[in-house]
Amino acid sequence: MSEEENIVQIFGTPIGMDNDTASLDEVLNTVVYMARSRTMNVMLYCRMLIAVIGLIMGFSLPMFRRKFVAHGSLLMLLMQHCVWNLVLSFLQLIDTLITAYTFASWRKPEDLIAFNDGHSCFHRKIWHIYAVYGSMTSMFAITIERTFASIFYKTYERSSKRLGYILSVGQFLLATSITLGAIAMYDFSETRAHCFIVTRGAEKYHRPLAATSFILEMLCLIIFCCMLHINKRRLKRNYFGGLSEKYQITENVRALKLLVPVVISHITLTTLVAVSFSIYAVIDMDPPTRAVAEESLGFLHLHAVIVPVFMFVRHRRKAKRVEKSSRINRLHGDALMNEHDRAIMKNW
Repeated sequence: MSEEENIVQIFGTPIGMDNDTASLDEVLNTVVYMARSRTMNVMLYCRMLIAVIGLIMGFSLPMFRRKFVAHGSLLMLLMQHCVWNLVLSFLQLIDTLITAYTFASWRKPEDLIAFNDGHSCFHRKIWHIYAVYGSMTSMFAITIERTFASIFYKTYERSSKRLGYILSVGQFLLATSITLGAIAMYDFSETRAHCFIVTRGAEKYHRPLAATSFILEMLCLIIFCCMLHINKRRLKRNYFGGLSEKYQITENVRALKLLVPVVISHITLTTLVAVSFSIYAVIDMDPPTRAVAEESLGFLHLHAVIVPVFMFVRHRRKAKRVEKSSRINRLHGDALMNEHDRAIMKNW
């Protein structure tokens, strides 16, 4: 018998007989298994590292804010999306530190569930729910704003930030209402081996909500790709059009090129979590294995690292283009003629 199987059996209580009701012995079996599991501890410190990197990169975003020229409504909504991700990284770091502390300092199994009663788990995880759905609703708000920018491109550049304020209030109200629904469905009575965002009683609330969110995010991606294609065509047709229209279309293309990979990363992470959670729900696993599997889903805050990376790459590419243009503009005489010949030959 392996060491992990011995851990599972230290209290002598059968495990996996009933997933809906777990005795205290089963909870203690599971939490001891998790504390001694190498897989669990590796995931724990990986989550901690990602959260720290996300916080560092999140606080560096104001540097890109000054260099990113766009409509005020878009800047407002983008910063709110980044703030949601920053908050999620901070909450994930705090939660991981609590778990790491209990794993490192426990003397008896009961020590491992000191922060895992219903109310403690609620306070540890409810803000995660708010941040996760806040990040999703902010993405929907950005989609609506970019749709308006593409439809009304002839006058949008001169418009105020009123749309941004309306969408900001709307996304906060939507995230708040979803979180209040999660609070109403939360199970406060159960002491758990590990705190998880979705309790057993709330699965019927979160599953259709996750499916709806996935459909809406896919719709966001489709809308972004369609608008990018439309604005690229407009940019070619409007080469000799008004400067205001050309500026707005150029901004649309530039912003959409940034947003498409951001949406793809967000969809990939949320879909991976939602699909994995649904699969784990129907697979027959003993409670310790299920607990570790569910803990493997706690990497949504990776998006807080991905977004700044995309912005940094975009900034570096833009800086290289500006540097190249400045270098060419400083040329004269034979050097300018040679650069001109190379540009012509490159397009042959």
